[in-house]
Amino acid sequence: RLMDRDDGIMAQEFEKIGMQKGLLEGEKIGMLKGEKRGMLKGEKRGMQKGLLEGEETAKREIAKALLASGLAQDFVAQSTGLSPQDIAKLAEKVESSST
Repeated sequence: RLMDRDDGIMAQEFEKIGMQKGLLEGEKIGMLKGEKRGMLKGEKRGMQKGLLEGEETAKREIAKALLASGLAQDFVAQSTGLSPQDIAKLAEKVESSST
């Protein structure tokens, strides 16, 4: 009977060790999946931000060229989608760089 009791205790210890190993492995897998998801999400956000910044830069460059060609500020604002305030600031820069 003492042997049965010892076997039962050993079985419980092995089960406990197995559960701990399984938990650690599960946490490791979960962390790796989470890191991968986070990196993909960050990469996507970065690309979206870069595209938006690129579009804004292109609008400003187009506006400068239109203003340098002598087109009216309100027309340039409508054409580029930039605010009249932004166009006014760009017009000042265009004027100061041409003088």
